Amino acid sequence: MPPRKIPASDLGLPRFDWADTGQSIEAFALTSHTRAREALDFALAIDEPGFNVFVLGEDRSGRMTSTLEFLQRAVEKRPP
Repeated sequence: MPPRKIPASDLGLPRFDWADTGQSIEAFALTSHTRAREALDFALAIDEPGFNVFVLGEDRSGRMTSTLEFLQRAVEKRPP
């Protein structure tokens, strides 16, 4: 029997119980998203104006909270 294909839209968003990990949602969400962290680190390393970063994801998936917490920590490490 060939493998059954299930459309991604039928699966819905993954649900994680991050509250029990003791981590912030940013640390938890971006832990499994290495490429997202690397992309944000790369973008923050560009010192020239005129570049943009776009963060994509499903509504209510934590992408905005995770991204803002990540950026807040990155800004705190920079000199004034």
